[in-house]
Amino acid sequence: MAAEAQRFHAAVQALIQSLELSMQDVLKECGMTRTQLFVLHFVKLHGPCKLALIAEKMDVKPSAVTVMMDRLEKSGYVRRRHDTVDRRAIFVEITEVGEHVMKEFRRHREKQMGGLLSRLSPEEMGTITNLMEKLAASEIN
Repeated sequence: MAAEAQRFHAAVQALIQSLELSMQDVLKECGMTRTQLFVLHFVKLHGPCKLALIAEKMDVKPSAVTVMMDRLEKSGYVRRRHDTVDRRAIFVEITEVGEHVMKEFRRHREKQMGGLLSRLSPEEMGTITNLMEKLAASEIN
């Protein structure tokens, strides 16, 4: 079992590295870092959310998130607004421009995945998709 786990780990690492390297070009085009993409995705998934929540999820200080939000806001990807109840609290929400960038990343990623999957037979595609869904739904111990 240990040998299979090592083999699986090596394959997953190689795949992740390949995917990340190809994403660097797209990130550069948009003038965005991987961390900024993570934050944009987080805001898209969770809707308007407080800066403090983003900092907590990233395990960084709020000041670090503020600097990142400055850049994302300057690029037009997010907007900040004050909470109507607690004016000290700041919410961040994705803009139409940010939504467009996320769609472009998704389109690029799907094209990338299509290229990978084109190497497989339809049966292999079904098998690997089923297995990945099963692993993704599992808790890691």
